[in-house]
Amino acid sequence: QQDDEISIWDIVNFLKEGWRWLAGGLLLGLACAIGFLLVTPQKYEAQALFQGAKVLGSDLEATQQLIERLKFPTFYTPDQLKACDIPADNPAVVLAKRINPVLLKGTNILQVTYQARSSEMAVQCLDAVMDRVIDSQNKQSSAALESAKRQLQETKTQLAEVERIQSVLDKRSMGSLDAADAKF
Repeated sequence: QQDDEISIWDIVNFLKEGWRWLAGGLLLGLACAIGFLLVTPQKYEAQALFQGAKVLGSDLEATQQLIERLKFPTFYTPDQLKACDIPADNPAVVLAKRINPVLLKGTNILQVTYQARSSEMAVQCLDAVMDRVIDSQNKQSSAALESAKRQLQETKTQLAEVERIQSVLDKRSMGSLDAADAKF
């Protein structure tokens, strides 16, 4: 019967006999890692947190809808594409793929990230994109507020008309009550 157990001395002897292979593997791995670091360009990431506007107590735009809008190349303007400085035939498509919007779990807060060759470029591009989102939501909220103001004015006009009618009815009912009292 053979002994299937490995003793610590077996391991030490294996390492003594194969130290060249171990050292060669370590040096090869280190050389590959250094080569990878030298070849791979540095990337910097900018990150923005965004909570959509609320108008009259409700969200102006669903966060998921905003995420989908950020994924469409047609959302981006030439000024944003210029700020992002993307060297490609179709920079809007590239930007739409590089922008990474994610809904934070359990919230309606949007985390948007963008990677670029320099930290300044990443921040500049993300600022341009988020400025566009903010401008878009400001326009939408202005329109919603104007609509609410018009509805409020119409409601005030209707209320004034109802109060006027109520006043006329009250005067008529008082007049008919006075005539009824005069008969008795």
